[in-house]
Amino acid sequence: MTTALYDDTTSGPGLAQLEQMLQIGRGRSVAVINAPAESELRLLASRTNPNHADVVIAFALRRVDLAWLRAAYNAAGAGRTAWVVYPEPGQPGTDLRWEWFLAALRQYGVQAAHHVVIDRGWSAVLLQRIRNGEPEPGLFG
Repeated sequence: MTTALYDDTTSGPGLAQLEQMLQIGRGRSVAVINAPAESELRLLASRTNPNHADVVIAFALRRVDLAWLRAAYNAAGAGRTAWVVYPEPGQPGTDLRWEWFLAALRQYGVQAAHHVVIDRGWSAVLLQRIRNGEPEPGLFG
């Protein structure tokens, strides 16, 4: 099993379920960046360098956070698994809105390829590099 990612078993998915949702195979190295300490979703920061990790999981609570997630964008551009985890709209402390979020990701050369609901407060999008002429995936929030 990978490094422990989720330590709150009362309100969200168990570790095995979370690994399946985020396509984290056994033995893969995981880097977590910008994880908020106060969230119920307790993805624990690892010591894995995000530039070398098999999987990069980045958190964005606010619009400004997207500028700090370059390691996730670089991972997606290199063909590695990269997720951006974000709070559901209406959660305290977030100013992210779905349409804006999808458009903002594109300015970093990535787009949302897949969407998963993790629990009642968090969702995630799998990133992929934008290729020339590639249409935007039909994701709906």
